[in-house]
Amino acid sequence: MHEHKSHDYLRELLFMLFARRGLIVLVTLLVFGVSTAVYLFAVPLYEASSSLLVRGKVVTGSVESLNGEGNKVLPVRKEDLYSEVELLASSELMRRVANRLHADGRFEQLLEPDLVEQLRSGLNYEVLPATNVIKVSMTGQQPKDLVSMIDATLEEYGTYRLEVYQPAKSLSFFERQAERLHQDILAMEKDLVALVASDNTPEPVLEIEANLLMKRDLEMELNRLRARLIELRNIGIQPKQEGVFESFSALKLENPGLQALQARYVELQLARAELLRTYQAGSEKMRELGREMAENERLIGEAMKAYANELAGEIATLAQQEATILSQIKAIARRNLVLQEASVRADRIRSELALKQSAYENFVNRREEARMTETLDHNKLSSHVTVMERAWSPVDPIFPRPVMLPMGLITGLILGMMLALMREFLDHSFKKPSDLERISQMPVIGSVPELSPVKPVAEAA
Repeated sequence: MHEHKSHDYLRELLFMLFARRGLIVLVTLLVFGVSTAVYLFAVPLYEASSSLLVRGKVVTGSVESLNGEGNKVLPVRKEDLYSEVELLASSELMRRVANRLHADGRFEQLLEPDLVEQLRSGLNYEVLPATNVIKVSMTGQQPKDLVSMIDATLEEYGTYRLEVYQPAKSLSFFERQAERLHQDILAMEKDLVALVASDNTPEPVLEIEANLLMKRDLEMELNRLRARLIELRNIGIQPKQEGVFESFSALKLENPGLQALQARYVELQLARAELLRTYQAGSEKMRELGREMAENERLIGEAMKAYANELAGEIATLAQQEATILSQIKAIARRNLVLQEASVRADRIRSELALKQSAYENFVNRREEARMTETLDHNKLSSHVTVMERAWSPVDPIFPRPVMLPMGLITGLILGMMLALMREFLDHSFKKPSDLERISQMPVIGSVPELSPVKPVAEAA
């Protein structure tokens, strides 16, 4: 019975590599030869680099903003670092760098557009992981040229960055705005003074409160007068005939003389009734009492007339006082309306004046910030970004390097082995007894070696 034998994969791998040893050696020598040729004859490339440390994020509003706090410095985020990278790679900065290099007498053989394009394509920017550092590098054949390009870029970057965060025209803008607001404030103060002068009151609200108290007192006095008028008019003294007043005994008179005459009149009436019981109507006693009663009525009539005139005068005076108080109340109401309108206008002017004054203070502060910024040395970076090191280039080129020779040998060997294994896997012919046993499922008894063809004797002679 045929026993299944485990495969020795390592032995098969070595067998396949040995069978294709010629291909492996050929590919290894070829790759090694190419790497050696590149190392010996390739034009060397050098790299220059520098680095920036972003220490703070500058936050500025537009020049139209009324934020009185000015510029702020906040912690740096990754988005801020990439913003600095975009600023470094901007076309305007590259154009300034090209002009600076030409002004220094370098790269005069290149036109400005060509030099700008070379800077844009050659400069590389990398934000180092877990840091606020931006690495600036450039590769080329001339190390000194690379160093000069990076140094010029960083120097121009400092000036350009300050101009971006603090535009040159901001100072004049803030000065114009501050002056305009100052004139507006003066005009509004004049309007407020003119309003106070026209209404003849410095404090409309306080005067309105005083007028309301006065109006309340006048209304109380008016109610008292009206009650008195009603009381007087209810007395109703009216002459009937020839100065004789009727029903005067039923009146509640306030005159003491009339009250005395009224009391005497009642006494006389009672005395007449008493005398009629004893004397005749035409007797001397009755005639004398009649004369006294007539004199009493005459006196009462005259007193009633005088009292009526007195009541009429008092009623007229009270009516005049009522009209005067009503006129005063109406005048107070009209005055309060004028004062209320003046108060509203004054409040509106004061509110606008407060806004203007706040805006004026903010623009003055921003103007001073802009003036201080203009006094900075624009040849240096602001304190928020620092050049950690000037551009430098190692002595040895970054390409080609001696490590290419062993790397070429190793790469050629690995590539040759891969091609050898690929050739073996693609070749389906029988190459060893195990291949036949795997296909036929039968044991191999023996094998005949491959013999070269035998030449004829005649050809051999």
